[in-house]
Amino acid sequence: MWKVLVVEDDPMLAEIHRRYIESQDEFECVDIAKDIPFAQAAIEKHDPDLIILDVYLPQMTGIEFLIKLREQGRTVDVILITAAREFSKIEKAFQYGAIDYLIKPFEFDRLKQSLDVFLKRKSISEPNIELDQTKLDSMFVGQSTKADVSLPKGVHERTLDRVIHAFDELSEAVSIEEIASKMSMSKVALRRYLEYLEKIGFIDIEMSYGTRGRPSYLYKRKK
Repeated sequence: MWKVLVVEDDPMLAEIHRRYIESQDEFECVDIAKDIPFAQAAIEKHDPDLIILDVYLPQMTGIEFLIKLREQGRTVDVILITAAREFSKIEKAFQYGAIDYLIKPFEFDRLKQSLDVFLKRKSISEPNIELDQTKLDSMFVGQSTKADVSLPKGVHERTLDRVIHAFDELSEAVSIEEIASKMSMSKVALRRYLEYLEKIGFIDIEMSYGTRGRPSYLYKRKK
């Protein structure tokens, strides 16, 4: 079982990452760190094999923390996750040994690809294993797909952020009509975003029956 540390200051995103990691048989999430001091302490305590590291953090950026880890002589594998799209940041991350760089928002299939690359690297890093080109390429396949991963058709990043923040302000399950009214958005367009958020595990969909017995759906952010 490979030990994973999640470093993310957004509790909701950290929990989503944790749940996904725990759903993979080969991995366990040993801790969640909300800031750099917590992350440093968690590394000392758990000695993780892999760190899922956000770039925008209190105290210093994730890339600065990655550099600090290398200066300390730590060779732990790191996957960076961030909304930052500047080439200079991405380039520096790989210069300091990040095995992948995921741009928010992304689908879990893309994170699964990163985890698979990690597993391949570990499987062929045993002493005395001879590498051929195919095996070598498999270690770095994640770095050949650094471009922004496409969201589903009709789902756009800025609008998705608005929908996510709308749920941050809701404590009860609400109908699509209520969310659409809150966001001044059509139900047809909004439904695509709700389906996507349900797919990635951000919201739950509940069925409710009115007085006429006709079912309707209620949406609520997962705890």
